[in-house]
Amino acid sequence: MKRKLLLWSFLLILISTIVMSGIISVIGKSKIENSLELQQNEVLLQLRNNFKIFDELLNNIENKMIVDMTSSLKEICNEIILKESWQTLPDLELRKIADKYNVNEIYLIDKEGTVFNTTFAPDINFNLKTINDEFASFIQSIYGKGEVFNSRI
Repeated sequence: MKRKLLLWSFLLILISTIVMSGIISVIGKSKIENSLELQQNEVLLQLRNNFKIFDELLNNIENKMIVDMTSSLKEICNEIILKESWQTLPDLELRKIADKYNVNEIYLIDKEGTVFNTTFAPDINFNLKTINDEFASFIQSIYGKGEVFNSRI
């Protein structure tokens, strides 16, 4: 009888341990999954916020570049046109103007979209209209307007 009682006690302890382990395992798994989901959502929210900040920063930089570019391009254009033979200015003369206005390159483009003079010699005779049809239409629409236009090729 003592032996049976001991056996039943052992089985009761074993079964309750197994049941408790199962319950703890299910609860633990649920908590871990919830924690992981919260962490994933937090990381996604941080990424969205960081991308939003980055996008705003790029937008501010682009807007400043457009303002600076508009001002510089008008001044560069006026300076080049004042030159006697502006269509055939030596690249060193164009480079001096580019450096004066802190721009990387200067391109002089004819009505057909071909670069006829530039500070970047490899692009001489390059036709900008060959980049793609959309850009070709853009070049055609702005040529001779006397205004500064911005494009993201």
